[in-house]
Amino acid sequence: MVEKEQAMKRAFLVAAVAMVAWSASASDGVGVTNYSWLQLAPDAVTAFYGVNDGAPIWDGGASGGTHGPGLDASWRYVNNVRWGMYVWLPDPTFTNNGQSTYWTGVKLDQPRVITSVNVEMIIAAPFYIDASNNGVDWVTISDLQPGSNSRSVPVKTERVDAYQYVRVRFDGGTYSSSGNYGGPGLFVIEPVGSGTLVGNDLVNWANIGNFGQRDASNNLIPNFSASRPFPDPFGYWNGNNACNNWTDGTLRRDNPRPIAGKTAMIPYMVDEEGHYLQGDYLQIDLGAVRDISSVAVLFYDYNQTASFTLWVSETGNDDDFHPVTFELTAYGEGRGTNTAWCDFELEKAQFVRITDVTQRTNDGWYFNQVLVYGPAEVPPVPEPATVSLLALGGVALLRRRRVVER
Repeated sequence: MVEKEQAMKRAFLVAAVAMVAWSASASDGVGVTNYSWLQLAPDAVTAFYGVNDGAPIWDGGASGGTHGPGLDASWRYVNNVRWGMYVWLPDPTFTNNGQSTYWTGVKLDQPRVITSVNVEMIIAAPFYIDASNNGVDWVTISDLQPGSNSRSVPVKTERVDAYQYVRVRFDGGTYSSSGNYGGPGLFVIEPVGSGTLVGNDLVNWANIGNFGQRDASNNLIPNFSASRPFPDPFGYWNGNNACNNWTDGTLRRDNPRPIAGKTAMIPYMVDEEGHYLQGDYLQIDLGAVRDISSVAVLFYDYNQTASFTLWVSETGNDDDFHPVTFELTAYGEGRGTNTAWCDFELEKAQFVRITDVTQRTNDGWYFNQVLVYGPAEVPPVPEPATVSLLALGGVALLRRRRVVER
């Protein structure tokens, strides 16, 4: 009996070791560098604003946002800053006509290492960048920044650390307030840093800086292509200015913008009703077969959420693509409702195609960013031998328990 029990103990020990090894294979996470934390899941980032020494205000539709006569009411929604889709402008009453210190920022799901912050604004003015881990005690992590509509601000070397809150602060008396504008507005506040995505964190596998390679000869991203080249009458599609930014992972609007009235581009991108041309597609090569569960398409300004079809493939061969059924959620508010987030059952794929686009406007299909997401950790399916060991260990433990009970 003793020898039998010892044999069972050994079996259980072997099974336990196999279980630990099997679990460890999914626990390393995914390391990222120079990664925009706005690429986290939708509910992992929240925008806020505030004035003087007050607490953060989370309601984007509150009185802090401007909605004066003649202004688009969409400009009062601070949460659009989280998606980089539409401007938030302060109300003159909120800023005391330019005399109060006010700020706008984003809260992350947890402290993340931040090395720089992308800032895009309207009505430029000098500003500081502050950070916090509780929304109350703040440290200034940047030098005073000159007025600039779009810039990447490095964090001071001695201030590089993990933070949960990041804000852009305008000191009273240093900016202009006129008419219905209480001061400078923000399109996006984008903290960037390095770290490890683990557990239920979503990874943007389309991020070219972390998971792809550029073609050094022309700086184009070879993993982002169309089914045919577009004529380029206005210079939107040259190698240094267009598609190479659509998968760079930044929500700052660093891609070429549409020019009002340039309707000559319409036949090359969409038809007169705003539909993508028959047979055209956009394709992203993730560089390797990945487990993916979401795709997000971010449009410009009022080129709001479109309908489209998603296809995935492990090989990239035309015959191997199959469509995925997804649930679409539109993020952003008012005219900033420009993020189409598509959730679907977990798929294994290296290639993602977007086809059959129908857009709300007919002036071209303009992107800011395309993101392809999967969980940072997917529990592996154990090999048959491992399953047998686990079962044997369980039986051994059960028999041992029965012996003890006797």
